[in-house]
Amino acid sequence: MSSVRPFAVIACALPCIALLVLEGDARAEPGALAYTLEVDVPVTLGSGAAWFGTIALRETIGPATCRWCATNPLDLGARNALVWRDTSTAEVLVDVLGFGLGPALTLGADVLAARHDGAWQDSLVDAVLVLEAAGVASDVNLAFRYTTARQRPFAWAAQQNPRSPQPSPSRDENMSFYSGHATLMFSLATAAGTVATMRGYRWAPLVWAVGLPFAFATGYLRIASDDHWMSDVLVGAVVGAGMGAAIPSLAHSRVRIMPSAGGVSVVGSF
Repeated sequence: MSSVRPFAVIACALPCIALLVLEGDARAEPGALAYTLEVDVPVTLGSGAAWFGTIALRETIGPATCRWCATNPLDLGARNALVWRDTSTAEVLVDVLGFGLGPALTLGADVLAARHDGAWQDSLVDAVLVLEAAGVASDVNLAFRYTTARQRPFAWAAQQNPRSPQPSPSRDENMSFYSGHATLMFSLATAAGTVATMRGYRWAPLVWAVGLPFAFATGYLRIASDDHWMSDVLVGAVVGAGMGAAIPSLAHSRVRIMPSAGGVSVVGSF
């Protein structure tokens, strides 16, 4: 089944490629973001389907053994300081915050910001663009997790003490780098904040203020649950935040840098 893994990586990368290529024809209207729903909706749905499908198949096509099995003093020190004694509670909390309350309240804050400016209908498009950025960022994350095959800290710790209860064999044990939860929540929080700011919502700071604390809490809890090393979370935060801000800014700005015969040209509404 290892030969199937490259196809999973390609499937994760396709939405990102489609976004960069197809968004070149995005339409722009004065006072609005540049978007093409005929492109953005399929990219959003496709990135989500690729993520769900690849996650569902991880025990079949995921890395059977770790290729990155060692740790380092920084990660080990953070683990010793931050891991909870009851890791199961941290696991429940991270799912509630990172997959439930965090995304819901962040998107809800954008709705409030749009409604406050009398543009609540724009929040529907905002949600598509935010989820698009989060979906593409999450797919890129999965491609790295499949290919780097880093051992999760709880699995590493079990191997250091053979007398301790050993976790059930799982390919997911070798998918630590980098944190998917951190990537998702940071990309969603920064994408929502970026879209609200680009819209010019007066309550855009509220969107940032709601999303980012959930993102940081999610990252912390992934270390507390012993599912990720600190470096996994830090990279997930940086990459997630970067893609969450860059995708709306580059793909949906009214000012676009486009290739031309003489080099590049700046187009848009001024």
